[in-house]
Amino acid sequence: MTSILTNIGAMSALQTLRTIAGQMQDTQRQVSTGMRVGQASDNAAYWSISTTMHSDNMALAAVEDALGLGGAKVDTAYAGMTAVVDVISEMKSKIVVATEDGVDRYKVQAEIEQLKEQLTSIVSSATFSGENWLSTDGSNSASVVASATRDASGNFGVKKISVNLGEIALFTTVGNGLLQTIPSTGGNGRTYGGFENFTSPTDTFAFTEPFTMDDGDEFKFDIQDGALLYTATVTKAVFDQWAGPNGVVDGDFEFWDLLAQSAADSGPGFYGVNNQAFGQDAPNPVLFSNFRVTGVPEYTIMDVDVTDGSDLGLLLSRIDGWLEMTIDAAADLGALQSRISMQSDFVAKLTDSIDSGIGRLVDADMNEASTRLKALQTQEQLAIQSLSIANTSADSLLTLFR
Repeated sequence: MTSILTNIGAMSALQTLRTIAGQMQDTQRQVSTGMRVGQASDNAAYWSISTTMHSDNMALAAVEDALGLGGAKVDTAYAGMTAVVDVISEMKSKIVVATEDGVDRYKVQAEIEQLKEQLTSIVSSATFSGENWLSTDGSNSASVVASATRDASGNFGVKKISVNLGEIALFTTVGNGLLQTIPSTGGNGRTYGGFENFTSPTDTFAFTEPFTMDDGDEFKFDIQDGALLYTATVTKAVFDQWAGPNGVVDGDFEFWDLLAQSAADSGPGFYGVNNQAFGQDAPNPVLFSNFRVTGVPEYTIMDVDVTDGSDLGLLLSRIDGWLEMTIDAAADLGALQSRISMQSDFVAKLTDSIDSGIGRLVDADMNEASTRLKALQTQEQLAIQSLSIANTSADSLLTLFR
């Protein structure tokens, strides 16, 4: 049926033209922006995932900056620590010189004092962004931001690399830095044959490793023997009675004699069977507890003095102990440097991988988009031509009325 009121052909051609125009608009947007999914209406799921991952990638970029900052802190501490190793090595050589007969030890001490000043200068200067890991307030905790993660439940968090400053700090305001304690032969951090582990009540004992004691050094422990409670004190004098010819307690029997003597000096004696001690409350074993060092002589690397020439061998042993501790600390910092470097490389690669994954979700295939645009342009021309033909069909009706 032919009608002058309703042109079905023109309506169909117009609808087709509108559809093609909409497709062209979408394709032109892809070509101009390079994105297949640019807004939630394009693909809600892909847009949501890509937006979240893009946000996470921005956080990873901040992590890269934080790793750079943390790496700079570690590099600064490492540079300071290696410089300290050199200074202590030089002090060690000066002490060796002081052991020679006829050497003016006062002149050697003058050189050592300059080395002490250099040591102080290095430690105080090893600061980056207001943080100094070689000189602290006694805090043992520090951290470096390592990564930002999102778990399977969608929870976002930051991962950190923990740094134990107690194994790095050379000086602290509370006096427990590596160079403020007597190494190897006494002081905080030394061992006493395993007995230092008896902080809570225990009825067994076991010798673990040889140890020595210095003048003024002592430790105490509590003994619970049934209803009796008393404290035993192990002094350097008691230690010397039972130490071996080399001045070291290095076996179970010497260790037991040392404990028994100190216990007998402070209260009822006790005897041992199968690594257990028994006293008046036998057959119930006595309980050891509350081990504490009470007589550690205060001595730091800043107290090194060779002028009196007394026991330079012990002083040399101590300086070597400090040297070993700083070398160990430098090794720890070196390992941390390596880890931060590896983590930085990983974060960079992770960022690239996430960018690539986001691109696969939302980026437009420009070859496909350009081909589609060209095809739509052709379809648009044909649709316009079709609409023109449909609009002229009504003109043919005029011939019927001539």
